[in-house]
Amino acid sequence: MPRVINRSVLFALLASLCIGVALSAGPPRLILLPIQDRIGDQELMAVVEQAVRQELAGRFILTHPKLVRDGLRAGRIRDAGATTPSRLAGLALELEVETFLSITIHQAVDGPVPDITISGQSFVAGENRLRWAGFRSASGLDGRRMLGRGVIGDLNELARLTARRLIDDFLRPEANLSGRITVTAPVRGTFRRSLINTSATSRMAVLPFDSVVTRGSTTAAEMATAALLAVLHRNGVPLTHPGMVDDTLRLRYEHRHGGLDELSRAALKIGGGADWFVTGTVETLEMKGGIEPVPWIGLGVRLVEVDSGQIFWIGGLERTGQEEENVFGLDRVHSPGKLLDGMLEAISSAVLRTLEVERDPSK
Repeated sequence: MPRVINRSVLFALLASLCIGVALSAGPPRLILLPIQDRIGDQELMAVVEQAVRQELAGRFILTHPKLVRDGLRAGRIRDAGATTPSRLAGLALELEVETFLSITIHQAVDGPVPDITISGQSFVAGENRLRWAGFRSASGLDGRRMLGRGVIGDLNELARLTARRLIDDFLRPEANLSGRITVTAPVRGTFRRSLINTSATSRMAVLPFDSVVTRGSTTAAEMATAALLAVLHRNGVPLTHPGMVDDTLRLRYEHRHGGLDELSRAALKIGGGADWFVTGTVETLEMKGGIEPVPWIGLGVRLVEVDSGQIFWIGGLERTGQEEENVFGLDRVHSPGKLLDGMLEAISSAVLRTLEVERDPSK
């Protein structure tokens, strides 16, 4: 005999199915990690966090910050953005959220010409790769037009605008490239080794940059590292999570930047899946020009094959913010982060073009 289903039971089943569909169709859940503030300005950090949350509202369900802080404290994690995703797996399981977003304020200048640089990275707990990396830098003079219109003189206002642009990049990574500058790619002073087979090129790891600048050395190195991660991500390069890189360096006691011994390279290959690592040195980062400062930046970058430890590409670039200047001072670059972003875009394009030519002889 066919089994008779009670009508109330049938309605309950249908209701549960509808609820499940409604939940699955809702916004995804996201853990916004505490803002990493490298300058120690609590007010500015609150401004950036508020702007980030406002941009994410309606697109994601954000885990309550107290639950996130309590979970990080219980796990003795101070900087979750620099922690391996595997260490965050327990927190993700506890909060029933797998995706993390980390934001860092690298530098900020409050004065007649405010300036700010922030970056962001997103990843999934348990995956030793980055899902997204972004970098934004802005000066109050970026939008200046004729007769001085478009100037932003308030750092908080500039911070809100820059944070919104960063999150817009996160929400629309393939569509939002506004505010970038174009720097001529390096041609002279580069070296490429042609004996390495690049047919298996896949994931890259970015090692922390070194810095030899006299002032703000740590800030310059961190900005360059974050900017390169964002540039490579924009160019479609799969990236090893920086927490995995830091963990490898720490466990192997590799305190020197820019190079790895054989065992460290093996750990990076096995744990982070990296076939290449790229790093470099900030050789110059100075501000010139007085009332309307312009940056002067010099960089050296090198790409190394993980298996052999051989340098595949090495080169550098030096630029100032005045090189693209137009009449009346328009198109001058005032933000060091913006110039840094453009320079690393040019360098990365040269490196990736070389890899593509090696991989595809028809080009």
